[in-house]
Amino acid sequence: MLLRQRLFRSAPGLAFLVVNLFLALSLFGYDPADALRWRAAVGDPAAGVPIANPCGPVGARLAHAAYVLFGWASWLGLTALLTLNLLVARGRRPHDRVGSTLGFLEVMVVAAALIDKFGANLRPSAAVGPGGYAGALAAAALETHFGLAGMLLILGAAALIG
Repeated sequence: MLLRQRLFRSAPGLAFLVVNLFLALSLFGYDPADALRWRAAVGDPAAGVPIANPCGPVGARLAHAAYVLFGWASWLGLTALLTLNLLVARGRRPHDRVGSTLGFLEVMVVAAALIDKFGANLRPSAAVGPGGYAGALAAAALETHFGLAGMLLILGAAALIG
């Protein structure tokens, strides 16, 4: 009876861990060509090629969405989810969910912008670049209006605030 209660108490943490592992495998197995494979029509040459992601079509779409939105900074999001999983497993709950989430999203945009600006050779990357749309938009807007030094100062301040 005690074992059953303990299992029911730890079930949400274990389920969240499985989701995190699925996301990690999806990101690890990301292939930009998978986006073409699941969209391929019957007559396309890409229709016969299997999806390369180890988590199948769902993992390929999840990884594609993460890489398109945040690029390589999506690994930072996975790290945050694993940290949150550790808190859930230990029975602790974050106090300020909204403020913490918004601050972390700000840090992810800063990381994506820096990756987009200085990590041009990172592969595999989505077509938009290694920082995803968030990084490309932030880096282009800040560098256009404030120059490289101003962009770095603003991104540094935003990372400290976030």
